[in-house]
Amino acid sequence: MNRLIKNIDWIVTVDGRRRMIADGAIAIRGDRIEAVGKSAELERNFAAYDVVNGRGLIAIPGMIDTNVATVQQLGRGAADFCDIPQFMLQRTLAYEAALSPEDALAASRACHLEMIRSGTTCFVDSGSRHPDAVAEVAIESGLRATVARACYDQFDTFMGAFPASFARESAGEAVSRAAACADYVRRMGCDRIRPALALPWLAASSDELCRQVADLARTDALPVIAAAVRSRDDAVASRRQHSCTEIKRLQSAGLLMPTSIIAHAGWTSPEDLADIKASNATVACCPSAAFRLGTGAMEFGRYPELLAFGVNVTLGSGSAMGSNYIDIARQLYLFAGASKSFRLDATIVPPETALEMVTIRAASALGLASEIGSLEAGKKADITFFNMIAADWAPVINPIANLVFSCRGGAHTVIVDGRDLMTAGRVCSIDEDRVLHESQLRAEAIAQRSGLDRFCTSRWAVS
Repeated sequence: MNRLIKNIDWIVTVDGRRRMIADGAIAIRGDRIEAVGKSAELERNFAAYDVVNGRGLIAIPGMIDTNVATVQQLGRGAADFCDIPQFMLQRTLAYEAALSPEDALAASRACHLEMIRSGTTCFVDSGSRHPDAVAEVAIESGLRATVARACYDQFDTFMGAFPASFARESAGEAVSRAAACADYVRRMGCDRIRPALALPWLAASSDELCRQVADLARTDALPVIAAAVRSRDDAVASRRQHSCTEIKRLQSAGLLMPTSIIAHAGWTSPEDLADIKASNATVACCPSAAFRLGTGAMEFGRYPELLAFGVNVTLGSGSAMGSNYIDIARQLYLFAGASKSFRLDATIVPPETALEMVTIRAASALGLASEIGSLEAGKKADITFFNMIAADWAPVINPIANLVFSCRGGAHTVIVDGRDLMTAGRVCSIDEDRVLHESQLRAEAIAQRSGLDRFCTSRWAVS
């Protein structure tokens, strides 16, 4: 369908000139943007297109979440009030061990639903044992996705042992299955969905596994998603067990590459900063996960400094178990606000920088800056609209500042590849009622089956 969305109050292009267009229009032909400009001009040139009125809306490039543990969606509330060793060993891994393939599909649908509602158009999965479910649901939901199978080979870690119910595999088996997953994703033949390799917890990854993952990444041209120095627990464990930082472990294995996304990276040493900069790897900061888990990553992480050094820093939501919500728009405020507060400097991380982190910077991290991340002619029609005629928006003087510092979240319309995933607050690509109903039933069953229900009761009496 060819259409012209006109009279958009503001278009924030994030193009090379960082143009902002008042009373603008976007012409969409098939899955691509054909033109972006003033309404009066485009109305003359695209009069034959179906016309949609964008009055009261702000259009931004589709937002990209660079760290999402998709299949953990049904564990929301089951990992509260615990430190990182408990969070990993007692909660998230126990939850994932209890997931059936059908549960993973249901969790993925629920996660995709939340992302669409928040204005996300593209996400990077942090890795699980169910990448096929994440990829299959992305076909259904219409979201753009990078999908990876999680690799572990050390199940008796420095911080404790994996749950007995979590299936063990060697380094060779883990890498072989990750390679098979990448082949499966490629065979799906959908250019919205791309394969990757994932190391979700370096404490559970041997040096040999890291080297094998790096070799496969180079051989098959696959990006790597690695969680590193998420917390002080991780930083101390790596120094005690490996006599070096987790960033140095990644570098030694050959995993610090321009195609690598290093999630969290909140407890970096000065030398780590130099290594990250030299490698041109991306850092994905997850503010809500840091705050909810109390890792101190926002207080002690060097994200503003990394930005100043020219490192590509992006934003991620983490997981429903670690962050409790998957809403990349809400990460904007958390990152900008925390950076200002913990540096005692209100002038750092302007709203424009925060928006770049979930658009063009995130697209660059995925090697897709020529396709997505800005609103320009020839790029994919991935667009997020917010309604500015709302109490949390009005008055609008600087629309980018309102987006980052004022709005409560929740998009109006979400378009990917020219297809509406949500229109005026109604999700089109997912049966929302069915997904929410199934999520509740399956989440309760998983909590009972895994024993996580004992962690989910309120401290207050329930009558």
